[in-house]
Amino acid sequence: MAVAAGLRYSLVVTENADLYVFGINDNNQILLKNNEIPVSSQVLPRRIDNEKVFGGAEITMVAAGPSHGACVTRDGCVWTWGSDNEGQLGIGRRFPDSTGAEKLTMAQFGNSPAIMVTCGRAHTMVLTAAGRVWAFGATRNSLAAYPAYLSPTLIDPLLFGGAQIGMISALGNHSMALQKEGGVLWSWGCNRNGQLGLGEYSDGEITIPTRIDASAFGGAPVLYMSVGYDFTMVVTVGGVLWSCGCNEIGELGLGNLNNHHSFQRVGGPELFGDGGVRLVTCGFAYTLILTMDKRVFHCGSRKDGPLVDTNQAVEDHVPSLIDPAYFGNSQIVVASVGYSHAIAVTAQGRVYTWGRANFLNMNMEYGAVNSGMGYVTTEDQRTPMELPSTLFQGARIGRYHRVCRERVLAFVMGLHARLGDTATFREFPDGPLEEMFQHMRLYPSPGTSDALDTFLGHLV
Repeated sequence: MAVAAGLRYSLVVTENADLYVFGINDNNQILLKNNEIPVSSQVLPRRIDNEKVFGGAEITMVAAGPSHGACVTRDGCVWTWGSDNEGQLGIGRRFPDSTGAEKLTMAQFGNSPAIMVTCGRAHTMVLTAAGRVWAFGATRNSLAAYPAYLSPTLIDPLLFGGAQIGMISALGNHSMALQKEGGVLWSWGCNRNGQLGLGEYSDGEITIPTRIDASAFGGAPVLYMSVGYDFTMVVTVGGVLWSCGCNEIGELGLGNLNNHHSFQRVGGPELFGDGGVRLVTCGFAYTLILTMDKRVFHCGSRKDGPLVDTNQAVEDHVPSLIDPAYFGNSQIVVASVGYSHAIAVTAQGRVYTWGRANFLNMNMEYGAVNSGMGYVTTEDQRTPMELPSTLFQGARIGRYHRVCRERVLAFVMGLHARLGDTATFREFPDGPLEEMFQHMRLYPSPGTSDALDTFLGHLV
């Protein structure tokens, strides 16, 4: 992802591979220091010195947990920073507050380049090009599938039936992985609210991946998933959205406030328009749903999390359309949800944020704090607000990488109509395609990736 929202802080990557940060910095989660002493917060977006912090490595994606962050660089390495109270930085030791970014090399991931990273409450997972999942942190509850690992540890591929993994997701105390083939989902971790979708609640943690077959989704393969703090959303073939887990404030979009321990159908094209859902992103109690026509729906928190003045639908606990006019009638291609705010990026590389600015203090009184929205405000921002490009030195948000012709040809062979209309890949949504091609913006700069422009022109 080109953007990531955490617990009142934000990470944003521009087309120039620059990382901009804003929000609170109580655990050095935004990497800002003054005379080697971490600053407490940063209201406006600020550029991180890439050479100094990341050794000049080109950032391809970022991820944010509640109080620690991570990124993948083009050389296949992973960098972690922020809170390390449970070993979630993977550096072999615990630091209550790390003071800089730590580099994890390919050698620590079986000499396979990292292609994706995701951050949970106190654990981190990395996916490599070999289709293997590595985890570290979360020693208290064994949420990284193994207890007490402070360094990257391979999750035994046999626990996934020997299958290669194509996508991973984490945020709170549970994790999920999606197989490259067959649309099979695997889940593990905390299941107190039914967030693993296993058909039952669990007082203890599920410490090994558990398979969820397509039968849980009406026989449709899974294409995309997003883990919230204690709930989960899944997109299946045909653009259908499913949810399970905690639903205390309507984050599952099911029209009720009941928790669900098995996946429930939220809706498809009949609710979200032609093609249905493209991708979904979950936060602490709030969900953003991006459709195939690149509109944005939302459901969930109107208490402590992000909120948008739209209509009564959110209060009725079903997905509600966010007026496209709030985004300048531009298409939204990627988004992220944190604890109290949300970020959305348009196809033109413009970024919008919204959310809460006021929170209860120690005296149980509401007061304004830095909420990670990127601008000075003492009031809740109830509608998406654009961050001027001048805050990012005129750069667009999102990354677009050159892709070799052979890789494009191989993938297009699976998309081509001559191979049959029933091929699963023919319904593959834009979101995972962008992930696969490290493509974070739909409108690339002139001259980049001629092969991708030619063969996948409908995406760019």
